[in-house]
Amino acid sequence: MAAACAGNWVCAEKHHRASIARMEAVPYVTAQPIARYWYADMLAERGHAEDVCAAKAMLRESIAASDRIGLALYARLARQRLTRIA
Repeated sequence: MAAACAGNWVCAEKHHRASIARMEAVPYVTAQPIARYWYADMLAERGHAEDVCAAKAMLRESIAASDRIGLALYARLARQRLTRIA
């Protein structure tokens, strides 16, 4: 997140992708939708057309996974973020 705040999109994306991969490998089911939410947020902030499409898809994944496991906070946050970029 710090790299994204600094506008270092290459570094930020690398860290977000690594985080998602780690959460999948463990598997750390609760953190998987959280990692996807934050990566989607970074993509939306970067704002390229392909990033926005990818962010929307990632947010939908985060919502579905959050709903499946009862992670209400991140389901709500992802829905709100999706609404803001839709």
